[in-house]
Amino acid sequence: MVSDVSLPDVVAAAVQELQSLAHGHAFDVRIATEDGTVRTDEDKVHQIVSNLLENGVKYSPPDTRITVRVEDGIQGVLIAVEDEGPGIAPEQRERVFDRFYQVDQSATRKVGGTGLGLYICRKLAEEIGARLWLEPSETRGSMFCLFVPRTPRGGRIKGGPEEPGQSMTATV
Repeated sequence: MVSDVSLPDVVAAAVQELQSLAHGHAFDVRIATEDGTVRTDEDKVHQIVSNLLENGVKYSPPDTRITVRVEDGIQGVLIAVEDEGPGIAPEQRERVFDRFYQVDQSATRKVGGTGLGLYICRKLAEEIGARLWLEPSETRGSMFCLFVPRTPRGGRIKGGPEEPGQSMTATV
């Protein structure tokens, strides 16, 4: 459901929910926004942010930092989730958003999962007119960025309360 959403509040709620599963990880939340309110689907943004935080916890060594930044942009708000894990090789950076793709595909990999999390997150981002990408890193770790426009393209998300029965894709 589309409504006015405070992205700093969404980030705070997601971090709070994951505290008990953090295995010694420290969450460093940095809010650099006057308001951080956008018109979007709060549940979808929460699901994306939660998945990015969970991945940070899952793929980073214990007792490392996961930094979450919320920053104003000209036409929207950026949420960046950065971990101190092993990072992702340049040739795999775009593939991590493919359905069923996993960076470590060996039978001895240490973490579970089906390779659907980032695929679903990107699809959810597209549905709300947002953009999700992996920022290149010269060092270890990964930084996933979610840019949420202040208002959905065309002023609404199809299938929202204004258009019942439509699929949930952003109006272009």
